[in-house]
Amino acid sequence: MQTTWKLRFLGAVSALLLSAVVFFSQNDGLTGQLWKRCAPPADIVLSNYSSDSSLSHPFEVPRLHEPDYPTVVKRDRTLSYSAAVCRGQALYRKILDAFKGIIDEAQRFTENDLRNGWDPESRQGKFSFWDDALKQMGKNVSVGERVPTREETILVDAPLKNPFKSAAGNTVTGRDIETQAHYDLAFIPSRRAMVGIETRSPWFTVKNRLQRHKKPTASADISKLVPSLHRLSDFMWMYWTTVSPNPNNLRYIMRDNVNNEDSVAIMNDIFKKYGSGKPLAWPGLYFTLAQEEGQALLGTPNGYTVAYLLSQRARELGMRVVAVSIFCAHPDQVGNEWFQMLWDLRPV
Repeated sequence: MQTTWKLRFLGAVSALLLSAVVFFSQNDGLTGQLWKRCAPPADIVLSNYSSDSSLSHPFEVPRLHEPDYPTVVKRDRTLSYSAAVCRGQALYRKILDAFKGIIDEAQRFTENDLRNGWDPESRQGKFSFWDDALKQMGKNVSVGERVPTREETILVDAPLKNPFKSAAGNTVTGRDIETQAHYDLAFIPSRRAMVGIETRSPWFTVKNRLQRHKKPTASADISKLVPSLHRLSDFMWMYWTTVSPNPNNLRYIMRDNVNNEDSVAIMNDIFKKYGSGKPLAWPGLYFTLAQEEGQALLGTPNGYTVAYLLSQRARELGMRVVAVSIFCAHPDQVGNEWFQMLWDLRPV
């Protein structure tokens, strides 16, 4: 009797584990296929790719200026640290394969694709929340230790253009309810930097709306309701090519006020491993992709943009040593920490 009970218990556990594997392999969004072939760290860390494996931060600058609006965390995390590492390793392999020319999955867009799906408005303006980081980047790219001027900074607010703006609303409810997708960005060519300020992708917003109204959410259903140029990485690169005199010299990708719950959770996991265990002010912590923490950050929703941009634009950008800094504007204000990511794409 006892043996039978044990066998039943083991059978139930096995079935549960199998169900979990099937679920994640089918429901992991952008990286579902990559998840299935996640390799151990030793299989992908190339000793000649980056010799900088220390935790020392290359930037020595004062504390970041504090912004004046809060970070809001809306739900519990759905991504564990180990899952983020696994996902990041797979994305890292994809980047290295692209650098070596093994794969080339780039989609080639034109300015017409940008204008057909989006209605971007640009203006010159001051982007001051990253002043200390921008000063250090200025030093790194030989334009002096100063904050970019208003004339150097291009702020872009890009909502969707019709018919995409209203497509999900018409399809779901029969009423003209706009899809709340937009990209709020900054481009600073003199710093070789692009900044994601507030980003709500069409794919994410349309899928959420369809789910809310119990409509089909297969990729084929969503793709009919979004423009061909819909990924943030593609949008940022396409717009960057229109404002930078030398797009291939891109050096920095910044994510301002990270409030995705999974990304924030992974950053908190890493902060807890070092120092006092609390979020840190600028310059924070620094990791290369040869390190587990860097891979975990690449595996977050806010890391996807960097992974896809590098893998799809490897031909233009060439080999890069990729590192990431994480820090907070308000490290002592629980619930209003204002998490930040700064990705450094250092040419080899």
